[in-house]
Amino acid sequence: MVNYSQSSEPSHLDILNQRLNIIKDMVRMVAAKKSNGFYLHGRGGTSKTYSVRQTLKEAGVAHCYVSGHITPMGLFDLLKVNSDSVIVIDDIGTLLDQPTGKGILLAALGEQSHGEGRVVTYRRRGKDEKVVFTGGIIMMSNIELDDDPVIGAFCSRANPYLYDPTDAEIIALMRHITADGWTAKDSDITAAECKEVVDFIESESVRLGMRPDMRTLCDKGLPFMQAWNDGTVTTHWRDMLRASMEKRVKALQFTLPPRVSKLEKRNQNLATLGRIVSENPEATTMQLFELWSKETGGARRTFFRLIDMLPGTGATSATSVSSAIGATSAIASDSMSMAI
Repeated sequence: MVNYSQSSEPSHLDILNQRLNIIKDMVRMVAAKKSNGFYLHGRGGTSKTYSVRQTLKEAGVAHCYVSGHITPMGLFDLLKVNSDSVIVIDDIGTLLDQPTGKGILLAALGEQSHGEGRVVTYRRRGKDEKVVFTGGIIMMSNIELDDDPVIGAFCSRANPYLYDPTDAEIIALMRHITADGWTAKDSDITAAECKEVVDFIESESVRLGMRPDMRTLCDKGLPFMQAWNDGTVTTHWRDMLRASMEKRVKALQFTLPPRVSKLEKRNQNLATLGRIVSENPEATTMQLFELWSKETGGARRTFFRLIDMLPGTGATSATSVSSAIGATSAIASDSMSMAI
């Protein structure tokens, strides 16, 4: 198993911060209108979106954020409504597959005359519509740019950057952001509990041959731990996280059977005894014990203690036990009421 030891984490974190600083500076360039665009690409779950939006927030720059599928027409309308703003487009891959979409992006990014208006034209219903775009565009995707000539022109207008942190760097980031615990909605997760989650993600990622990502921690591991702690779920958080990572349910390894109190167990055994007596009115006491013990696994001493709890203490036959069994349900019910 790969072990990213505590001693090696600072160097992993330092390297990761260098990568993140490049992203932040590229975003600041667009926000300050010193660059028309930025294309950030790399595998999912590495905090690309968070890093971009958090940098804009820290810079006090309002922006328009779009995630998911967007058509060329939708992009043009977006430029029109936000003509002087920073537009952040997440998962831009499908748009780059469409010639019209590429054309609109190239026009919006323009040449290297940063901050000056770029005229974007779109023909709709037989008429040409125009918008002068003076903002900036930040695009993110899991798709690498290829050698397409149009993409080459695209890269000359927007700064491209491949963000692909190593597994060790992602684990180091997980440990860093949870070092003081995690606050989620109505309850907190302690630093020690966070470490349990990160350790489990690390070991399971190695076992499954998967690359760790931040979504597994923030959207799965920590919420599962929180739900387990507050009683929302009955399945152990490790079993839930393992099932999510494997995308299938296996035998539960960490979830214990539901706990039953001594009072609940006694009342269950008492009710079972009452039913057996009712169903076997001619059975002897020893026969009743054998039937009851086979069903509950209870001991002889427990059996006779339950008989003594029934009206008609010291019963030695099914008849005498049966005469008292009518009150069995009431006894169990009263015992539970007192416990409540």
